[in-house]
Amino acid sequence: MSYTAETISGEVTQYIPLTTTWTASSDCSRSFRQDGPSLVAFDPGYGLGIDSAVICQPPAVTTWWNQGLLGGGAADHTAVSIMPMTCPAGWSTVVTSVKDGVSTLAMCCPSGYYLANGVSGEVMGDCLSNVQRGMTLTYAWTSTSTDDWRIGTTTMTSSSTVGAIAVVGWNVKRTAVTATSSSTSSSTSSTVPAQTSSATPTGAAEMISDTATAASSITADSSEPLSSTTTALKAGIGIAVCLGVIGLIALVVAVWLLRRRKKAFNDNAERLNTTPSGTLDASSGDKGRGCELDPAERKEKRGDEGMVYELPVIERVGGMEVPGVVVHGPVGSALVELEGSKMA
Repeated sequence: MSYTAETISGEVTQYIPLTTTWTASSDCSRSFRQDGPSLVAFDPGYGLGIDSAVICQPPAVTTWWNQGLLGGGAADHTAVSIMPMTCPAGWSTVVTSVKDGVSTLAMCCPSGYYLANGVSGEVMGDCLSNVQRGMTLTYAWTSTSTDDWRIGTTTMTSSSTVGAIAVVGWNVKRTAVTATSSSTSSSTSSTVPAQTSSATPTGAAEMISDTATAASSITADSSEPLSSTTTALKAGIGIAVCLGVIGLIALVVAVWLLRRRKKAFNDNAERLNTTPSGTLDASSGDKGRGCELDPAERKEKRGDEGMVYELPVIERVGGMEVPGVVVHGPVGSALVELEGSKMA
């Protein structure tokens, strides 16, 4: 991710990203350049003017280190800083400094190198490595009167140190956290070289700080509706359970009432169906006549002459009851005895 340029203390600063873990050429650890009385490894300019096959720094670091060639100090000069920054493969962070609570300036040294000449409270110092007596070192050198590089060797007659060009860059915390009052003080664990110091990206820091504050405010505001929603959901579940229980009770009562009503109806029907028809009425005192049939069981049949026949009628013959037919004719007509019947 890239960041837009910003003006700090009247100077425009452009940020270039170093987001991948870059791997240097294998010869970089033993390819030194003479810098005054010292020998320095991992020089960003080694692949530009000495040996194009030996590339010891990523392009972003080469641009940052050689920005002095772009006309620094002019009114229209643009400074270059690395942000965000990832240490090259095999390198480690030797010092960091936190600015504005969210911006961190870090310094990386190659494997086998350590921080020396640090200044407390600053990202400053040198990456150094120890060399022992008897070691032979290969280095590139040039005279002050020419740009032609030559390769030479030297054998150490005593223990000493060699240096390496450090990688320095910014990282900005992007994870939203609970907003707290920020402090402008810096907490520094160690230091970096004076020539590699960079301006603090205050604009980026303020942008991230404002984002964190807004995120925390949104989180705080949204917590209460979430609680209210949970309470309403619990209340709704409680009401639904109560309604379900009431409905179940009502269903059980309705089924019970229907079964009770059906049982009562069946009992009444059974009583009606089992009532005896044609039995004698003992209280009537009529010993020679049978009782009338239930009107529901009476079957009437009209003949062609208007005769009406009632079936059956009980007749008593010699103390025995036999079925017969009583014929009712017109008023004043004689009784006609049918076969199998006898008039009492």
